[in-house]
Amino acid sequence: MPSIAGDNLSQREARELLESGHILSLSELQDRNAQTFIGKILDLELERKDGKLIYEFEVLGGDGEVREYYIDAASGELLQEKLED
Repeated sequence: MPSIAGDNLSQREARELLESGHILSLSELQDRNAQTFIGKILDLELERKDGKLIYEFEVLGGDGEVREYYIDAASGELLQEKLED
């Protein structure tokens, strides 16, 4: 499966994108993906990859496994899910 990771955005860039409505907030993403993010969010990054804004979540599930989720930051669409190595 190809990697989706890209260049991390700064906090300032993320805040500007959120305030301008170009990306969804964390609470909106959690609402849209409530069944996906079951567990504890360990890390969250906002990245730009091939012109798309992608949220990368690391979630520790109840089963003890850490999963990475790649979500389109504008639409909230789940793009990829994988187990952390």
